[in-house]
Amino acid sequence: MSSSEEMRAAVLALLKGDVTAEYDKARADVGSTLMEGDRRGIALPGPDGRPVRIGTAYKPNDTVTVLVDDDAALRWLKEYLPHEVTEAPRPGVMDRLKDEVRKFGGVLVRGEVVEVPWAEMDRRSAAPYVKRPAGEEQERAKAAVFAAFERGELSLEGLLARGIGAGEGPPD
Repeated sequence: MSSSEEMRAAVLALLKGDVTAEYDKARADVGSTLMEGDRRGIALPGPDGRPVRIGTAYKPNDTVTVLVDDDAALRWLKEYLPHEVTEAPRPGVMDRLKDEVRKFGGVLVRGEVVEVPWAEMDRRSAAPYVKRPAGEEQERAKAAVFAAFERGELSLEGLLARGIGAGEGPPD
């Protein structure tokens, strides 16, 4: 017969993959409802009935990277900003120009934004996540989750059910 710790480890290992996969799907669903920078608290009634924060859904700002064709950029610099070029652009000028492309969609030349053929923006959507509370607040959150299980508001089957659409319950 297996020890209780072996049994516990086996059950947790069995559920870990499903929990991770369902969390990833739920996080993507939550992310589709959030705009960049949105932050929403998530609460459940605790054992005493008062709301307890069990997490925070958050969508960080997207990451924007400016990709540069160095040879084309150097030709452009020599034509439009020759004072920035010796044999190569002065130190820091490419970082400054990338910042301008990121902010304005082009480079500021004599007060006007000039589109540049040597740079393109690569926008990568930031992944949303749900942050767990920490410390004492985490213990209160766990108590609220356990209380919701006891009241029947949450079930393991419902949390791990695949393909549940809006308004549907877990499969019988």
